[in-house]
Amino acid sequence: MRAPDAEPKGAAPRETLTWDDRLHHRRQFEAVYSRGVRIAGRSFTLFILPNDCGRSRLGVTVSRKVGNAVVRNQARRRLREIFRRQRAALGPGSDVVIHARPEAARRPLAALSEEFLAGMARFRGARGETREDTLGEKR
Repeated sequence: MRAPDAEPKGAAPRETLTWDDRLHHRRQFEAVYSRGVRIAGRSFTLFILPNDCGRSRLGVTVSRKVGNAVVRNQARRRLREIFRRQRAALGPGSDVVIHARPEAARRPLAALSEEFLAGMARFRGARGETREDTLGEKR
């Protein structure tokens, strides 16, 4: 019997983030904050730290400055969706914490997605990688 979140060979990528795809503990967030690369943007700040677990994991922080509980939860869901769709841009094995700013609640999803990709490009540039390197293809 296979694990419930295992994918059969040739299957499309999972459409959800599993428990293992997220950061859950304070020490995980603190490690990314202290040792990771900080990339500031208009709507959010990205903190990225390569890891050894072979998968990219996400943590999202949204303070009360962003808005009330409804607005914060909407922003959190939108940021998780962007990560889910764009995690291939990271390549395997990075912990990402997205710290939302109030602007994240007002901007359209497409603009947030572009900002996320721009942040990933800056991260790869800081590490001296190309997009093909992160996708497993060498130039």
